[in-house]
Amino acid sequence: AYEVTEFFPDLGEKGKWFRITAAKLRDSSGRIFGAMETLEDITEQKTAEEELLKRTKNESLGTFADGVAKDFDSLLTAILRNVFLAKISASEEDKILENGLAIAERAGLQAKELAHRLITFAQGGYPVKKNEKLDVIIKDAVQKVLEGSNVTCQPVIVPDLWPTEIDAMQIKQVMENMITNAKEAMPEGGVIDVIAENTTTGTNIRTMGKGNYVRIIIKDRGVGIPRENLSKIFDPYFTTKETKDRGGIGLGLAICDSIIKYHNGLITVESLVGVGTTFMVYLSATPNDGKNGVSS
Repeated sequence: AYEVTEFFPDLGEKGKWFRITAAKLRDSSGRIFGAMETLEDITEQKTAEEELLKRTKNESLGTFADGVAKDFDSLLTAILRNVFLAKISASEEDKILENGLAIAERAGLQAKELAHRLITFAQGGYPVKKNEKLDVIIKDAVQKVLEGSNVTCQPVIVPDLWPTEIDAMQIKQVMENMITNAKEAMPEGGVIDVIAENTTTGTNIRTMGKGNYVRIIIKDRGVGIPRENLSKIFDPYFTTKETKDRGGIGLGLAICDSIIKYHNGLITVESLVGVGTTFMVYLSATPNDGKNGVSS
């Protein structure tokens, strides 16, 4: 028998994996009179293996990042304390020293923010969950991120959104990061759609099983993401933004993905260059009365 696994990029939206098996057919005398070939679609199995490998790699990176970030944070605390003491000790006439210390303080605070984001990425697997309603979290995130900007959003949330078992602080961070990404994709301004609805999936969606979920849709009308980058956007430190323009450092979506996975949820993305990007966040939910579900 002969067996090979092969990828066919032109089948389906993202290509398909097949296991191809071929065996000789012999008659009663042992002579070959034909062959039998079978094709087995193993795309879901391959996808699950890739997700597991990526998750294992991110967990290893997270353990390393957690240790480094905590040490870094401790060092920065000592540096900032002494910068503050130097600032209040400097004379009012010494403007050069005062300005230099102010710059050092700002840089130190930005570095501390990076350290805290690394710790969040590393510890995203340990949420403290309890039953929460997402509507307030979503509205607060939209208001906080878009206040004073040229981007607007009126969240659309079904009246009886199902409660979810989540870590409210972590999910708030996910919402803020993703809405920030949508805002930054539209530097000239525009409208972001944020929709929260109940959905019941009858089939597996990638690594997510069948069941009841709250689906949060975040859609911008911005620059879009090239197709070749879609599989990389959740990788730590991957970013499509230019260094001089970017507001983050490529950890935002990696943190979001880590948090949602450890909530047993899923983030999916669809994008067209020049048209915009749509993220969908799925979080496991408990229906109140079975109403307001949307079949998927």
